[in-house]
Amino acid sequence: MSHFSSTLNPKSGDADLRLNVYYIMLDKVQSFADGKYDLSRKDIENIYFEQRGDIGEILEEMGITKRGVSTGKFLLFVHLHERS
Repeated sequence: MSHFSSTLNPKSGDADLRLNVYYIMLDKVQSFADGKYDLSRKDIENIYFEQRGDIGEILEEMGITKRGVSTGKFLLFVHLHERS
């Protein structure tokens, strides 16, 4: 139980205050998300794949792969072999 819920007394109108704060916050979040996000859809995974498009296939066709050795390790390897 949070500090606020243990100190507020619903009989004194604090419950109405909490409800008003909730609706103000909800309104702010909705106005922030308006036009940026589609809040009516609940299938988050499908939305992600739709927005991602075919970028995974494009990257595979380009042959982009993960670098095998980090630059720091490579330079250390070169430096050690130059000394010998």
